[in-house]
Amino acid sequence: MGKQPDNGQNGVSDWVFEYERSHSANREYSYQEITSDANIFRRCLKSERFEIRTGDVSEPDRIRTDGIRERSEMAQMEPRNYEEEKFWYGWSFFIPANYVESGNAPGTSKTVAIAQFHQEPCDHDAQWYPAFMFGKKYDGPFVLRVFPTHPTLAQAEIELLSQADFAGKWHDVVVEAMWSTRGNGYFHVWVDDVLKHKHIGPTMSKDNVSVYFKYGVYRPSTPKLPVTTVVYFDKPKRAKTRAEVDIRMLEKN
Repeated sequence: MGKQPDNGQNGVSDWVFEYERSHSANREYSYQEITSDANIFRRCLKSERFEIRTGDVSEPDRIRTDGIRERSEMAQMEPRNYEEEKFWYGWSFFIPANYVESGNAPGTSKTVAIAQFHQEPCDHDAQWYPAFMFGKKYDGPFVLRVFPTHPTLAQAEIELLSQADFAGKWHDVVVEAMWSTRGNGYFHVWVDDVLKHKHIGPTMSKDNVSVYFKYGVYRPSTPKLPVTTVVYFDKPKRAKTRAEVDIRMLEKN
């Protein structure tokens, strides 16, 4: 589970992902590439499977003072996304129909995140905060948490999928982004070919040097009862045009 360079077939060849061993629990089931079950393929010849079970916490996360994190994630290593850069992104995900709500304990986050556009701070000793997060609310919809995602600020959330429509099928996500600390930034989101949100304004914080993509499964608190969460991904893509990342457009070619 080291660096995973894209070969052009399953995404775009100009970025490299690495499984985040430092903060994932690294069980034998945490991350797998599936090539034998056509029922869980979207378009590529393989899918990526992520799983966390209650208690799957890395040692660095276990000693944090601001709460427990259970996670299994891939992170974009290089090249990152920088100020004034514009990209299109596309990925597909599948949640099994037997999805069980996390039921996080009272007073903790009640969202299971499956994708994040995270930020790398100028000062690496500073707190790292995501710019945008995609996640399933406990007993609620699948939402986009809109910039700026910072604990001292109100967290705006945009519904992307209803609770009833979330599990048991593949969903296709397309993002058009202009990364900027100024008003010329934008972040537009389509889900299953429907425009769900248009964010106009800053898309990254001034005290951050770059933005990077993470995907998998991330539960920022421990459920009250044992819960296993599984998610499958078709390899994420990044390019300069929508036609290169939108799986529905690619299927027509």
